[in-house]
Amino acid sequence: SLTGVAFALGAFVNSQFVSRFGMMTIIKFGILCILVAGLSMLGLKLIGFINTAVIVGPAMLILFGAPLIFNNAFAALTFIASEGCMMITFLWLI
Repeated sequence: SLTGVAFALGAFVNSQFVSRFGMMTIIKFGILCILVAGLSMLGLKLIGFINTAVIVGPAMLILFGAPLIFNNAFAALTFIASEGCMMITFLWLI
């Protein structure tokens, strides 16, 4: 389906650009994608223009932005958690 392709494309873009731009920049871009999609969906609904494309188009942008946020957020969290575990282990050994 189109939404699955958008999610896979987001994951692929993330893997290609995270080393070049950094995790925080990619996360900010993912947030921007989701905000733009949500606001465009809301705006089109408020002006009375609603159909399948109005829902599927922004949904694809949301699903493109989701892996940009979640993959990097989980990677950062894992790094922080491992650092914390190392600190606790070090203090426990003293």
